[in-house]
Amino acid sequence: MKKTTKILAAVAVSIVIIATIATVSLYKDNSSVLPAETTGIPSTTAYIPPTETESWFDWNAFASTLDLSTEPDSSLLDPSASTTVVPSTNNVVISVVYPSDYQFPTAPQISVPPVVSQSQQPVSSTAAPTKPAETTVKEVTPELHPYEYTIYDGEITLDKYIGDSKTPLIPAEIDGKPVTVIGRDCFNGTKGKNIESVIITSNVTKVGVAAFKNCSNLERVVFTDDTSVEIGASAFANCTSLNRVCLSSQTVSIGANAFENCSSLGDLAIPATVKEIGPNAFLGCSKIKIRCKQDSEAHATALRYEIPYVLE
Repeated sequence: MKKTTKILAAVAVSIVIIATIATVSLYKDNSSVLPAETTGIPSTTAYIPPTETESWFDWNAFASTLDLSTEPDSSLLDPSASTTVVPSTNNVVISVVYPSDYQFPTAPQISVPPVVSQSQQPVSSTAAPTKPAETTVKEVTPELHPYEYTIYDGEITLDKYIGDSKTPLIPAEIDGKPVTVIGRDCFNGTKGKNIESVIITSNVTKVGVAAFKNCSNLERVVFTDDTSVEIGASAFANCTSLNRVCLSSQTVSIGANAFENCSSLGDLAIPATVKEIGPNAFLGCSKIKIRCKQDSEAHATALRYEIPYVLE
């Protein structure tokens, strides 16, 4: 009897020991899949293992009981399932593992209006007109119009003299388009050094900066008609042979240094229409005598720079 009691006690102790070992092993196995506790902000992680192989489990029904976002941000932490971390209140983070075949809600379709071509768009009657493109012509019948020029808004600017004549004519028009500007440095170059006189026709309203600069053989410049004209800065500078200039009676301005170092220039009639004469317009003109109206801009310039003058 005592022997039987001892055997039963030993069996009972063995069962307790085996149960204890099994419990510890199970705890260790389950704890290995739980995420490690983070430091800093307290958080709680709920882990739900994949159960897609269990036919009794309804994922849709289970997901509807959770207060989760309907637009989860999936990741690939587990190749057999997608994991979504959904932030919630009280610094609690819920990590939910979805089955690999779970269908997430699709984004709403956005209707994009068709693109209307420029030709189909209505044109406002008050819209500003488009400026025409500029066209540069290198040579057009050089024997008649030996210039490179630019057409802009139906008018022509002479850019460069390319002829050989010593007495070039500034044409009133080219191909029916008026010549209104003698451009910057137009005659300032090798070709320009050969000219001796130039006639400027009525359509020209502006002589550009340095247009005739360094034309050392130029002796005479004549504006043929009474047209409103602006003479740019240094337009005739260093024309050391220039001795006669007939300005238009409607000249409106003479730029700075316009006739600088025109050492042969004598009498120069400046009309009262000139309202602006730039600094040093006649610097180095040792022979000049200005003919002008009393109290005109030309009169004031003569007094300012101590240039000899005659009132008319």
